[in-house]
Amino acid sequence: MPAGLRSTPRLRNDPGADFGFDAVLFASGSAVDAFVNRHGATMLTGRDIVSIGPPTTAALARHGLLPTVTAWQATPAAAIDSLADANLQRRLAALG
Repeated sequence: MPAGLRSTPRLRNDPGADFGFDAVLFASGSAVDAFVNRHGATMLTGRDIVSIGPPTTAALARHGLLPTVTAWQATPAAAIDSLADANLQRRLAALG
């Protein structure tokens, strides 16, 4: 098995499971609400949170969360581009 892959499957309905993700893209406020209600806001600690637009960012704020980035346009492609840009800026800043 390739390094980094788990040999023990996790059940999707296990609300306490840490699924080992680095980033999450929320495309709606209802998705934010459902995720937080099921897994809790602390599951997002230390992870990149991508919001597809201002209404989704407002839903995150209601749960005390701030997105790493809000997409410049409300499309999945723009959200992914925005996260890539944020990661590039973070790496460039680390170089000094």
